[in-house]
Amino acid sequence: MKNKVITILLILSMITLATCTTKKSSNNNATLGLAYLYLNQYEATVSLTANIKDSSGVALTPTSSPSASVKYVTMTNPSGVSLLTSTDTVKDYSTSSTGTDHGNFTVTFKVNAATGTLTGTAYTCTSCSITPNSTTGLTDYDDATKYTTTYGTFSAVLNLASTGGTTASQVTLTNASGLTITLVSVSVSIKGQYNLSSPTVGESLCDGSSVNALTSFTTLSGTLTTQTVSGAAILSGTVIVDSGVTLTISPGTVIFGARGSSLFIKQGGKLNAIGTAASPICFTSGQSLGSRYPGDWGGIVMIGKGKTTRATASTTEGTTPVSYGTGTDDTDTSGTLKYTIIEFAGNEVAPGDELNGLSMYAVGSGTTIDYVQVHRGLDDSFEMWGGAVALTHVVATGGQDDDYDMDEGYAGAITYAIGQKYPTSCGGSASTDPHGIESDGTNSGGTCSTGTAARCTNGTLSYMTMLGQNITSGEAARLREGNAQTLSNSVFYNYAGNSSSVVIVSANTSSFPNTTSTISNTVYLQSGKTVTTGGGSDSSLKTLSAVPVVSEGDVANCGFAATKPDFTTNTASGAPSTVGASANGQGSWWSSWTVYRAR
Repeated sequence: MKNKVITILLILSMITLATCTTKKSSNNNATLGLAYLYLNQYEATVSLTANIKDSSGVALTPTSSPSASVKYVTMTNPSGVSLLTSTDTVKDYSTSSTGTDHGNFTVTFKVNAATGTLTGTAYTCTSCSITPNSTTGLTDYDDATKYTTTYGTFSAVLNLASTGGTTASQVTLTNASGLTITLVSVSVSIKGQYNLSSPTVGESLCDGSSVNALTSFTTLSGTLTTQTVSGAAILSGTVIVDSGVTLTISPGTVIFGARGSSLFIKQGGKLNAIGTAASPICFTSGQSLGSRYPGDWGGIVMIGKGKTTRATASTTEGTTPVSYGTGTDDTDTSGTLKYTIIEFAGNEVAPGDELNGLSMYAVGSGTTIDYVQVHRGLDDSFEMWGGAVALTHVVATGGQDDDYDMDEGYAGAITYAIGQKYPTSCGGSASTDPHGIESDGTNSGGTCSTGTAARCTNGTLSYMTMLGQNITSGEAARLREGNAQTLSNSVFYNYAGNSSSVVIVSANTSSFPNTTSTISNTVYLQSGKTVTTGGGSDSSLKTLSAVPVVSEGDVANCGFAATKPDFTTNTASGAPSTVGASANGQGSWWSSWTVYRAR
């Protein structure tokens, strides 16, 4: 339906609802919120990546001379276009002058006209101490408030295409003063413009194909009572499912997360979101189509009664932290997620404090996580702190940090799992170390064991298909801090690793002396990539000569073309059919219900 028609119908719907007696869990503001999604006001989100050097063309390197250390760039002083928002993006310089992205920065901003000119300003720090190639002195280097001196300026002339996209000619960089600047890539999304070819069942659902002006929207806010949600709902603020309460989501339901919202399942509470391959459940951004990005809302947080490595209680991440960490029941249940999609989550609630797509604190093995996808999250896709919950048939796509992150004595198993990174040109801000797997054994230094008293993270990771995008510092797996996991029957491809092409790191330090990770010789790595060990037992790994899946889909085009990925193990790569997410006759279990578009 055309945007104007949808808007009219939504207004009519609001008039109708205003004359009705609504349920406690519904209100007109929810419908008004969805009307906002479809208002036909022009808005474009521009993600601009460029390379900056000094005026003589030399890379700006972190040095002991602060005036040579540009780190922040802002877009200001619009001419002929209204600047709605501007995100100052930190350039993640390494402490050396090497690296293919050295000197790059990314800035994201929104405008309400397709043409116009913005002024970019690069700032340097003249009042801080910066020590290169060292861990000292970097606090000042990362302090945005100290970068107040203008190093140079440039102009960004906009001529945005009607459908957005990644065509470089949409932005021209000119009038550089005091610096040299070169365009690297552009990604433009137009609010309400959405050109997705051959959507999957999941994409159609998440994009609102089942939502129309006559849909009754439920608002979920505050502390809930036991209830069932069907059709469509909006999360508002921090939503709590308390002990003894069960929130049930019906198949085919879409939950829209408003800015700053999140869903917390506290100890003793349950979330049952059980969809089907033909009718999945979707938790998505409340932003308009084409303008959804990693970090639009918080995500789902489960807190269970399982064991961790903590002797005293700690608190979760989020705007309203919840206590966890001293439980004793690894068989506890927090509910069931099945054929459920969680996308565009990971809202940063404080500096360095981002929620994940699905966060599980001490969640027990009585919880079912099966056929679940986390897509385009700002932080980790799946993260577990202790507990013993098992993850099966899980998919992590387009995440900005780790796909699977385990901490504090996690003792569960991850089986039949997929991880796929997206190119940085697809938008979002990748972390400094976007790994496929990151696993920490304990929350503090000292010894740990595989026993229950002071256990390490000691679960099993098997039948995993993990695909990187050669992103700087992105490793296939980093196993550290008393980690005792076993990794087997898996394939890893296209991870940059560190400067020595090490892509699996089993780290052992004096603070954490018991890294006993076992990496089986059924693990396959891209040819030329290596593994380091730190006390673990790592057999000789096999090598891959090509991409180990039948097709990565159109990931280079950010998931918008008709071709969807086929993660079936490609035996021509050198990997047998007995490894990867499709092994043991699992077939294409991800097909049809998963989602892939980048925004």
